[in-house]
Amino acid sequence: MLMILFLLLVPMAEIAIFVEVGSRIGAGMTVLLVIISAVAGIWLVRRQGFATATRVQAMIARGESPALGMLEGLALYLRHMGVTGTVIRHPPAGGDSERRPLEGESRRVD
Repeated sequence: MLMILFLLLVPMAEIAIFVEVGSRIGAGMTVLLVIISAVAGIWLVRRQGFATATRVQAMIARGESPALGMLEGLALYLRHMGVTGTVIRHPPAGGDSERRPLEGESRRVD
């Protein structure tokens, strides 16, 4: 229930902020700021994506498991596609929430 409320309130707050900013600096400047922030966001996501891919390739070359790097890439992709990272950052509460499934280090044995 709290998640649904959160998912409804965030877009409403964004719209309210856009309206307020638009009324203060004008609609054209607001649209320009949105476009500039979108371009900057795309540039950052591409940069992080290439860095993650390079890190995963290096892990594979060393014979290590690239699982964490691949999860990082998946989280970056989901974030870029507009899916909030809330679910990824905050695992569901429950009896087994203390368990960390990605602990330790694994190595590939040939």
